[in-house]
Amino acid sequence: MTSNAGLGYNLKIGQKKAIENANNNPFNQMPFLDNGTGVELIKTARKLFAPKADDPTVAGADPSMNLPDAMKSVDPQGIAAILKQMLPMLAMAAATSSATSPSAINDTVTDAFTGALSILANTFGFDNTIFILANTFTNNQFASLETTYDDIVVNAIVSLIQNYAQFGVNNLPYLVSPAIEVSNNGPIPSPIVSPVPDLYLRVYYISSSNPFPGYVTWEGPAGDFVYTVMDNSTLPYSSASIQTTTDVQSEIVSILSPYFAAGSLSVNQLNAALDQAFSSTQSNGMNNAIGNNSSNNLMQLLSQILGILGGIISNTQNNHIPKSVLNQQSVNDSLKKFANNMSIIKKMKDQTKGAFNIESILGQLSQLGSQLSSLISMNNNGGLSPSSIISLLNSGLSQSSVSSLNNVVVGNSTLTANNVGSIASLTSSLEAANASATEIASVQILLGEVLNVSNA
Repeated sequence: MTSNAGLGYNLKIGQKKAIENANNNPFNQMPFLDNGTGVELIKTARKLFAPKADDPTVAGADPSMNLPDAMKSVDPQGIAAILKQMLPMLAMAAATSSATSPSAINDTVTDAFTGALSILANTFGFDNTIFILANTFTNNQFASLETTYDDIVVNAIVSLIQNYAQFGVNNLPYLVSPAIEVSNNGPIPSPIVSPVPDLYLRVYYISSSNPFPGYVTWEGPAGDFVYTVMDNSTLPYSSASIQTTTDVQSEIVSILSPYFAAGSLSVNQLNAALDQAFSSTQSNGMNNAIGNNSSNNLMQLLSQILGILGGIISNTQNNHIPKSVLNQQSVNDSLKKFANNMSIIKKMKDQTKGAFNIESILGQLSQLGSQLSSLISMNNNGGLSPSSIISLLNSGLSQSSVSSLNNVVVGNSTLTANNVGSIASLTSSLEAANASATEIASVQILLGEVLNVSNA
């Protein structure tokens, strides 16, 4: 018969040995960790062995969707982030393209001349100003005014009279130059330079948002930044257009003041003043679009702006023209105009590429539009074929987007079907992001220009 006492003794010995073995086990000697302070093994393993496991893929989208919508459905934040960066940058490219256009220059001079007449009326009296202008155009002298300036002068005089009726003789409106900002012991940027390097573009801020009060920020062609101390030539304007208009307004006042003080202004003197205003506006517009000092030294800066093409143009000017029997001034003016246009296009391409925040935007867009490109064909006379229009409408594009895209195709004869497919595909993404019809049309036009230049 077995003794229960002996069995109990043996159990106690076994328990004691088990406890000793457990205490000697290295896994039981790990330090105690509070909740939330340990390492999640699954998360660590995924990071080490499957870092892309959580990335969204188009393969996981509804196969009936077009590519942009599929991308948006699996990665809404990524698409939204791209579009958020894209639209402001494309708007910048649009501003660049119009900086030296005839219509933009005409509008600026009109606003500047209107403001200048208000300043002259405030200085010499409204009645006296109207009397002098009336005498300027007596005896059919208006016919001697340069045709380009007809609407400018008429609109400015009409605005002067309307402003007098609305605001009174002592409150005629005009643009006022802002006061120089003072640093007030704020942050000092680096590097501070003088003078501003060629081709650096000024960055404009609303006064309260300038990160370095008392200093002007300039962005270089490579995306670097330099700074200058603010002075009378770099007042804290909120935009390039306001600065240009205000500066030209002051210039017109300076030119015309002696004539108004003498009580007489001839049409020829007015023509000369507006000639100078147009020249200054074009020069400032080019500097704002291409970079500092580009208007004064465009031909010397061609190699920096256009690379090899700039060298070829410079060589043509320096070697061929002096030895030719051509009208040298005419050829030189044509070369400058061509160089300016090519520089604007290059600037647009650079700015448009940055809008998408990817290295090879044209290649990416070609991939993006591959699904639609096989369905697109062009008419012999330019524009989209009827079958292409139907295909685009069936893919989900609105009629307004298809219509504006057709206008882009008509205006860019070298666009390929793949390029058009890319623009159409991007248009679909913009519509899905609730972009306005105006924004979509602007993007189509700019992208059409960039792709067209890349094909040429």
